[in-house]
Amino acid sequence: MPATAPISKIEAVRGLGATPVLVPTEEVFAYMKGHGWEDEPYAFIHPWTDRNVMTGHGGMGIEIVEDLPDVDSVFIPVGGGGLLGGVGSALKALRPEVKIFGVEPAGCPSLHEAIQNGSPVTVECNTICDGVAVPYITEEMFPLLSALVEKVVLVSEESVRDSIRTLCLECKLIVEPAGALSLAAALATPLSDRGKSVCILSGGNLDTDLLIGILRAQK
Repeated sequence: MPATAPISKIEAVRGLGATPVLVPTEEVFAYMKGHGWEDEPYAFIHPWTDRNVMTGHGGMGIEIVEDLPDVDSVFIPVGGGGLLGGVGSALKALRPEVKIFGVEPAGCPSLHEAIQNGSPVTVECNTICDGVAVPYITEEMFPLLSALVEKVVLVSEESVRDSIRTLCLECKLIVEPAGALSLAAALATPLSDRGKSVCILSGGNLDTDLLIGILRAQK
């Protein structure tokens, strides 16, 4: 795991009986990009490109259509793209007309820049949204992701913090910055463009000190 991972996420891994190995963030992404696991003796589950992982994510797409058959758009946070790939594929299979908005922090716009460029690029990442702070989209994922999204919405850090406050104080939900991206993007998108929307709040790994700081800064 990246050494910068939230303490709550690290402790959750320990609580499930695993042993987290913390390494510099740059090493994590170099390992992923270079297929470092191919030289390892143990099983490796890729968090973005593994078909079974994406199939599991697809269950959310099925549930969305079952619970809200007339959904017009879905906002999905994007890091490596596994969540978008799975949920988006299921949605498009069931409701091809549904608009899928990928959401990234403006401080780490890897899919946005890849689409603008026509192929994957590496970007600088400077964001509190650690769960999606992935500096590149893999060559394997780019064709799928670029075909699924209506557009990629970029969200400011302050909008993320505002969404965390809203979710906590008004909805009584503790959502990590990466998960709060979707609500921030939906609120910034005109109703005429998004219609009846669903926001995927992907994760609650939010350290107490960060949450307190965000709430204390309430406008």
